[in-house]
Amino acid sequence: MTTGHARIDNERQITAASVAATGAIMDDDFPISGLMVRLADGSYLARDIVGTANEIKVEEGNAVLGSPQVGFVTDPILPGAPTISDFTNAAHAHGDAANGGALAAKLRTVTLTLELDNPVAGDTRSVTFLANAATFVQVRGVTDAGTVDFNIEYRATDTPDVAGTDILTADLQATAGGANTTTFNASGVVAAETWLTLVASADAGGPTKLWVVIEYVVN
Repeated sequence: MTTGHARIDNERQITAASVAATGAIMDDDFPISGLMVRLADGSYLARDIVGTANEIKVEEGNAVLGSPQVGFVTDPILPGAPTISDFTNAAHAHGDAANGGALAAKLRTVTLTLELDNPVAGDTRSVTFLANAATFVQVRGVTDAGTVDFNIEYRATDTPDVAGTDILTADLQATAGGANTTTFNASGVVAAETWLTLVASADAGGPTKLWVVIEYVVN
């Protein structure tokens, strides 16, 4: 008996040989197991879902043993972008151009601001506590009038009230026009677990406001 394109034999079986080639899809048409695509009548080709080296990983790409799973590789390297490790690699923390270090430095940069009323010589003000080591980038001071000379000290963990070590190589004189410095002792590197304290050493011209900006990179 013949039905459509198939012929059923006496044992009621349909075999590859008993099916017309045109319009029929049989197991012999597939070269291997897995995902298949139709190229033309009677023409099929196996395909795999594949990833990209250092970027995308694929598991079960031919779907034989399970559904394909697509994801990022560990520490992917995207075209024109830094690697994930660059954001935690201390070797690039200071803006090393290699592997996106400049971006890593920007992400680690901290800016602190401080405002003092009626600043005079001898004033001290605790700024912050550094849990991690840091490298100073810039310190800026501005007054509303007159001048204030000051430095930033780092002090020991348990003695924030005891004079410490100057971070600036020389006291910075803040003016109404603003002043800044990028010159520091020990290349601006400050150890972890220390207090930052502003210490004013002189004032002139009757300032009533002092604003200080401290910029550093967490190492």
